[in-house]
Amino acid sequence: MKAAYIRKTIYMIFLLAVLFSAGCVSESDPIGIKIKSPKFDEISTIYSDVVVSLKFTNSNGGVTECNVFIGTDTKVKGTCGDMPFGTYAYNLEYTYQGLTIAKSIGSITIDENNTETPITLLDKSIDEDNDGCSNLQEVIVGSNPLVQDTCIPPPTDLTATAKSTVQIDLTWTESSGATGYKIFRREGSDGADTEIGTSTQTSYSDTGLNADTTYCYKVSANGNGTESIPADIVCAKTENGLVAYYPFNGNANDESGNGNNGVVNGATLTTDRFGKADSAYSFDGVNDYIDIGQLAKLQDSQEITVMIWIKKSVHGGVGGFVGKWDTSPNGTNTFLIYNGEGSYNNNGAFALSFNDNTNGGVQATSILPINEWINITATWRSSDGRMIIYKNGVLESSTIVGVGKKLKYHTSYTAKIGEWGILRNSQYKLNGLIDDIRIYNRALTDTEVLALYNEGK
Repeated sequence: MKAAYIRKTIYMIFLLAVLFSAGCVSESDPIGIKIKSPKFDEISTIYSDVVVSLKFTNSNGGVTECNVFIGTDTKVKGTCGDMPFGTYAYNLEYTYQGLTIAKSIGSITIDENNTETPITLLDKSIDEDNDGCSNLQEVIVGSNPLVQDTCIPPPTDLTATAKSTVQIDLTWTESSGATGYKIFRREGSDGADTEIGTSTQTSYSDTGLNADTTYCYKVSANGNGTESIPADIVCAKTENGLVAYYPFNGNANDESGNGNNGVVNGATLTTDRFGKADSAYSFDGVNDYIDIGQLAKLQDSQEITVMIWIKKSVHGGVGGFVGKWDTSPNGTNTFLIYNGEGSYNNNGAFALSFNDNTNGGVQATSILPINEWINITATWRSSDGRMIIYKNGVLESSTIVGVGKKLKYHTSYTAKIGEWGILRNSQYKLNGLIDDIRIYNRALTDTEVLALYNEGK
């Protein structure tokens, strides 16, 4: 009897080993097999009547049919039971009243590192009657399936291109029979769609957006009293507004991607605020500067931010930190951060010139120390005229100026680091060190300013 017990135990161990080596995953296994399908927005109004089937076929021809359905979010829900690890071909098919409206085929390898089944690239273009309108479209517009000339084809070749921090441009190819188009937008890939406008052309400019934000779009066509299903969704991210960025990683190159590389004149590489060699520049206060060009992305700007790390070596003077500025209030000024002047000498100041040749400025309220790294950030926005100067991420002073105006832009001379820009005498030049510089054509928020300061301190 004891021998029989031992034989039975050995058999059970052997059986478990076989199952383990086959990679069998039971329904009670905590990792399980998860179905990961895309949203199918077009069927949001009829999802409960759409039948979905999902089959997996292994290399030996074995078929696993999943128990699946369409959820309210239009994604596939359900389970696939026990599926040993291995490579499978999958076939996902959506039908409505017996008509195939979309499908997806592909393959997936399931192992201990991958227990999800990503179903992507839905083919929604199935057109059984070859009338130029997909089965899906004919269903969605409410016409009888397989009946010709009852729908408008959706727009094709939809593209979205970020043009600025606040604008994305859309283009698409004309739909046959269309007399107009509706444009829909969502923020992010999973947001809710909102109709934002119409167009009789094959293009649309979406404005008033937030910087550094992803927006997704779809466009439907109108004509013959019907509306097409939307074109497939496309997404674009608005620009972050960075005009120039100088981290000084052994050179004066602009790492924003905009090509405003600096040309060094006398300034020398030195140790930065973290003690890293050749990662900041030293200026002698006599004739050193770095030429950073015209900064063309500031043209027509209604906002600006300039952020700089500065370490003064001496007090006094009106030395420029970074700017494009002359000494007199004429039409050849744009912006300037400098040591300050008059009763604000050594406090730090920010000046701007506007498109009507008027100037405005704001001064900090406390002294910039010498031999100590300080972060100075200045912002302005036209919408309410708010001009702010921050020290070490904290708002120090503000004023209202230039409401509704644009920055003055000119090409009379170039912007400079370490002086005002116009190349005057030494009193306009910096005696000290400069590290990271960021220039934006938008006004950063208080939160963004503080976050960048904390990131760089």
